[in-house]
Amino acid sequence: MTPEEIDAYAATGEPLWVRRSFTLEGYGAAFITGSRGPARGAGTQRATGCRELLGRLGVGIQRLWRAPEQTA
Repeated sequence: MTPEEIDAYAATGEPLWVRRSFTLEGYGAAFITGSRGPARGAGTQRATGCRELLGRLGVGIQRLWRAPEQTA
């Protein structure tokens, strides 16, 4: 994660209310590169792939996120 990605992710508030700071279906899914056990799924792989492709284009995935006040 880049410093900008860390700041943007922290600003979502998600790492404050989820265990181990990431969820498979939340903003953090784009940063999960692997997992073990039954929770593993294609959705996380797609989110990570999307982040990587956007990065190649010079676009941070956080630009696609809603501002914290827009989520609820």
